[in-house]
Amino acid sequence: MTAGLAALLALTLPSGSPVAVTDPEGEPSIAARFRGSVLYTQTSASLNVLAPALQLTRNPTVESVLVIAPRYRFARDFDVRGRVSLSYEWTNSDSTTAVNELELGDAVVGLTYHGIPSFLGGTKALLGAELSLPLSKASRARTMLVAPGVSAILSHTFGDTIELRASAAYRRPLYEYTTAGLDRPLAYARQCFGAGLGCVDQASGAANVRDSLSWSLIATGTWGAFHATLWFDLAHQFPYAFQALEGVTAGGDQAGVRLSTFASVAASYDFTDWVSAELSYSMARGVFNGDGSYGNPLFDANQDMRLNLGATLEVARLWD
Repeated sequence: MTAGLAALLALTLPSGSPVAVTDPEGEPSIAARFRGSVLYTQTSASLNVLAPALQLTRNPTVESVLVIAPRYRFARDFDVRGRVSLSYEWTNSDSTTAVNELELGDAVVGLTYHGIPSFLGGTKALLGAELSLPLSKASRARTMLVAPGVSAILSHTFGDTIELRASAAYRRPLYEYTTAGLDRPLAYARQCFGAGLGCVDQASGAANVRDSLSWSLIATGTWGAFHATLWFDLAHQFPYAFQALEGVTAGGDQAGVRLSTFASVAASYDFTDWVSAELSYSMARGVFNGDGSYGNPLFDANQDMRLNLGATLEVARLWD
């Protein structure tokens, strides 16, 4: 998971209800109904851009993402929100197939319910449901039709300083096929030797994800306009299982589960009530090392470590 994708996931999590700003008739103002709508931008760089010795593989990567995330409160306890992103890689890393290509992310539309009464001394609970539509090249290559999902979040504030947020999200993507296809069909049939993959029009032998379940824990400290955040995410991806054939041994994660983590340490500052900037370090990786041992989720010279610089513009507050 890249840092840009992590930013998208952060914006997916339901947040508290908007501050009630009312007009003279006592109804929420237009700006209050759109409270929580943001524009978010982030540029991330792998550590070997600045210090090549920190990562064992020389694969410098610099990429930017712009997230457009509107939100509208149409009832007292409900709001609808959407999200779409644009990303651009400034370098030419081996994780992409095209040089300097502007990529569109999937469109997400969600509904959040925040009318559950507080309990346990002020703990708040939120429920959400969403649909992801396959606008990105990656999702279309996987033949995704739509991806429904549900989420739940618990948050508790200790004093006026520390907020602890725990969440869980489940998605069930629906596909036309259980494996990905090629972005561009080949003009001729490939010549095949031995038992290797690549003889058919498939991107790889990896199956699509049937079910995904993720757990997040976020701790945020606030001191005036300054914020510090620790974020840890654990994701379980359950792929489709291929049909068993006599005499054929399936490799990879056949009938298994793909486990990955994302960890981030961030510091941000609110310049005004509608614009803030953030500096963070993050790393995404699989749970296990190549030898089967548990990997370090915070620092590993073999993994994708990033430095990120981001900014958030809250449109409704600017409107106010």
